[in-house]
Amino acid sequence: MVINEAETNLPDLEIMILDVFANNSLAKGMYEKFGFVEYGMLPNGIKLEKGYSDRVLMYRVIKR
Repeated sequence: MVINEAETNLPDLEIMILDVFANNSLAKGMYEKFGFVEYGMLPNGIKLEKGYSDRVLMYRVIKR
């Protein structure tokens, strides 16, 4: 719904970005199915109650 809303109502939008916990393979896989591509990772980028998790950075081109 968010992608459709962006494509429909934000005509100048060219790219969407997001980040996800590296250990959340289910979410990462879902984002990939929606066309998002990994472009980087920030090691220990998310502080947790007991330690850290890497932050995976992803993007999806909306308009070229």
